[in-house]
Amino acid sequence: MKRVRQTETILGSGRVQLRDRYVPVNFRINVFQHFDDDLPLLPEARGGLNLPYGDVAYAMMDQKPVELQMGDGRKAMILFEDTEGNFRVTGPIV
Repeated sequence: MKRVRQTETILGSGRVQLRDRYVPVNFRINVFQHFDDDLPLLPEARGGLNLPYGDVAYAMMDQKPVELQMGDGRKAMILFEDTEGNFRVTGPIV
């Protein structure tokens, strides 16, 4: 049986690297662990941030992930899913 469990919520401030500059943001990331019976599968992380519409649209033009640098020093590559600032994390949070 497939199931999902939320394992972590990361809240904070940081900055997003756009092509030509860094933009300060507040963000929320929800981390989910997927299971097939009792076998853990790859985790998934999704979130949102308060980047202005124009900056999100600008970041979405390349259709490539951008770097989110969190205030605690961790980093994540994120791919915006809409112009509201919702995103998915495309790799590990390091």
